[in-house]
Amino acid sequence: MTAEREIAAMRRILVALDASPESMAALDHAATLAVRLHAELEGLFIEDEDLINLARQPFAREVCRLTSTVQGLDAAKLEQDLRNQAGMARNALRMKAEALRLRWSFRVVRGRIEGAIEAAAGSADLLAIGRRQRMIEGQALGRSSTEMAKRLGCSVLMAMPTRARAEAPIAVVFSNSPCGDAALDLAQRTARDEERPLLVIIPAKDRAEYEARRSLLEEGIGTDPKRILIRPAIGPDGRALRQALEREQPQLLVLGCDLAGRLPPELAEFAAGSNFPVLVMRGSL
Repeated sequence: MTAEREIAAMRRILVALDASPESMAALDHAATLAVRLHAELEGLFIEDEDLINLARQPFAREVCRLTSTVQGLDAAKLEQDLRNQAGMARNALRMKAEALRLRWSFRVVRGRIEGAIEAAAGSADLLAIGRRQRMIEGQALGRSSTEMAKRLGCSVLMAMPTRARAEAPIAVVFSNSPCGDAALDLAQRTARDEERPLLVIIPAKDRAEYEARRSLLEEGIGTDPKRILIRPAIGPDGRALRQALEREQPQLLVLGCDLAGRLPPELAEFAAGSNFPVLVMRGSL
C-alpha cells in the first residue's frame, strides 16, 4: 500500500470532547485533518462514571478554587452539569463541522474515561484527544495520552492550546518505512496546505548514515531551501533529536510508528512531554 493510499484510508476521525480548552484544540486540529483527508468527524463525550459514583457517596466533598470553601457533592447537580457540558461540546462540533462542510456525528457514553475512549476508538482511523501542558512532580500529563496511543489500533493526535509562530514548520522525523512514508506524505501535504515550511529531521548514528539517509530523502521529495528544512539528529541516544525539535518548536509534529504500533523510546518520551501537538501514525493503517 502506498503512502497516499494509507492516508486516504483515514475516513473516520474520533474526537474526545469536553468543555476544556484542550479538547477544543483537539477539535480544531481534527477538523483541519478531516478537511484534508475528506474524513468524517465523530464527537465523543464521556460522562465520568467514577466521578458520578464519588458524588453519590455521603463523605464526598468539593473545594472551591477561588474561596477554598468546602461543600458536599450534589450528584443530581453533577449529572446536570455533565449534560450541559455535553450540549456545549456537541454545539462546538456542529458549528465547526458545518463551517467546514464536514460530515459529523456526536454521542454520549457513560464509563471510565480511558476505557470508554479505547472502546470507541476501535472503529476509528484516528483519535484526537486534548492534552495538558502542566507538569506534576516533573511528569508530563501527556504521558498517559502517549501510553494510550501505544494500545490503540488507530493513529492518535494529541493537541493542546498553542500560539504557534506564523513561520513555525510542520515537522516529521524521517524513517525509511511504510508508516514513515505515510507520515512524511501527510506532513508534506499539511505544510503545503497551510503554507508553512516542512521540517524533516533525520536521525542517524553518524555523519555517514545521515548523508545516506538525506540522499534517499531528497530522491523522494527533492530540495527547496525555502520550503523544505532538513536537519540532522546525529547520536545514539536521541538527545540530538529532542534538541532539534525543541529548537524548532513546530506547529505540528508527525511521527510514524512501526508495524506493532511502537515509537522509539526517545520519541515516545518526547511526545509525552512536548509543548506542541503531536500526531502519532500507526503502521497498521
